[in-house]
Amino acid sequence: MPIESMLLAVNSNFLVFSVSSDDMMGQSFASLVPTVAAAESAIGLAIFVITFRVRGTIAVESINSIQGLGPFSLGERIRFVSPFLFLNHFPFSC
Repeated sequence: MPIESMLLAVNSNFLVFSVSSDDMMGQSFASLVPTVAAAESAIGLAIFVITFRVRGTIAVESINSIQGLGPFSLGERIRFVSPFLFLNHFPFSC
């Protein structure tokens, strides 16, 4: 809810300053903000639909066991390589 109120305030500012300065740029930005918010809502709804199709439920109690995605579970499959290992191979000096 706070994000929607902030977007409403930003849209109001865009529209007021657009009307006061006789510029259409603010009105075009004011029409862009609800479009982005609708796309954000569509992505959230798609996540729920995919979760329901894969798991059969959207109850948090039954889908909270995401296996294999923890930070330490990847150590069995891939070996951790330090990002500083390859610093000596760059053509520039650090």
